[in-house]
Amino acid sequence: MELFFEKWRSYCNENPTIDDEIVGSIRKLENEDWFVFIASQIEKSCLNLIEKNYSSKNKGNYKKGIRFENHCMEILKQNGWEVKETPNTGDQGVDLIASINDLRICIQCKDHEKAIGNKAVQEISAGKLFWKGTHAIIVSKSGFTKSAHQLAKSNKVELINEYQLKDLEKFIV
Repeated sequence: MELFFEKWRSYCNENPTIDDEIVGSIRKLENEDWFVFIASQIEKSCLNLIEKNYSSKNKGNYKKGIRFENHCMEILKQNGWEVKETPNTGDQGVDLIASINDLRICIQCKDHEKAIGNKAVQEISAGKLFWKGTHAIIVSKSGFTKSAHQLAKSNKVELINEYQLKDLEKFIV
């Protein structure tokens, strides 16, 4: 245990700052952040195991989703947004965080065959709080159910398609 904390202190000296995605800024790395480091190492190991064991069907759907997220990210970047991806696991329903001026938009990207329902609205609502967003957006290629529209309205979640991303500020102001 002592050896780990000795190495941790050495790591902190070599890497004095951390890009804190939850807070949304760079801050000084504290000794108490050791658990985040361990969690990230566990997450990397789990992702490697998942990737190795994914069936070809699920792997195809996963890659399809990642391609759509990347497509959405490119649209936003081309229109002046700074965009960060959230981790693949533990994202709390948020795929991308787009920032411009004092806006911090939490975005969930859905490339599904069927209309998106309430679950996605619930996830992005919680994710917006977790990632300290100013707004929440769901981007879908297949539209949304009536129930999702009702829940989104009451939770101040915007439901849009990929073509509306280029004019994102119009939907949040």
